Amino acid sequence: MVVRKQEVGLTLLELLIALAIFSLVSLMSYGGLKTVLDGREGGERVADRLAEIEIAFSIFERDLLQIVKRPIRDGYGERVSAFIGDEEENLLEFSRGGRANPLHRLRSSLLRVRYQFVDGMWIRKTWAVLDRGQDSEPQEEPLIREVESLNIRYMNEQQEWVSEWSIPVNSTGNLTEIEKTQVSLPVAVEIIMDLKGWGRMRRLFSIQR
Repeated sequence: MVVRKQEVGLTLLELLIALAIFSLVSLMSYGGLKTVLDGREGGERVADRLAEIEIAFSIFERDLLQIVKRPIRDGYGERVSAFIGDEEENLLEFSRGGRANPLHRLRSSLLRVRYQFVDGMWIRKTWAVLDRGQDSEPQEEPLIREVESLNIRYMNEQQEWVSEWSIPVNSTGNLTEIEKTQVSLPVAVEIIMDLKGWGRMRRLFSIQR
């Protein structure tokens, strides 16, 4: 007499239960993985944003440290102050030295720099020629994006804050060495910037006089 072994297998109900458990475990694993990936991506965005802000203010501070009392002429021959803070145009413009010259070319070491808030961005413009012509085009570099508002204040020698800074200059004649030094600079510059998703940020910079 031959005894057959009973075949062992899963019933349809057991198979459905196993699939349900597997699906639940997979869903939980995916949710945990997604949370980790989202956290990592968010951390990278924050790090990139912080780097953007710190680099921008480092560039600004470096420019201020090399400021020079040198008025210029614009593209129309009009004389312009060495340091300008224009509230209406939301810009800050000044002359600075220390321009690198690794190839030792015959050119000035001075540079004209403008910081301006335009269309939600804080940008930096530079002119390689101080007394420029009508065809002088600046190099433009966006520094901080997603800026909602920007306010700049200037501290005078009486330790008072003002919203604008401009030194009248004579529009005729050539610039003399005496005139180049007779330019008043603020004691400090304060930048108050509202960043999207970050809120208000305030930075204070002193100026070497």
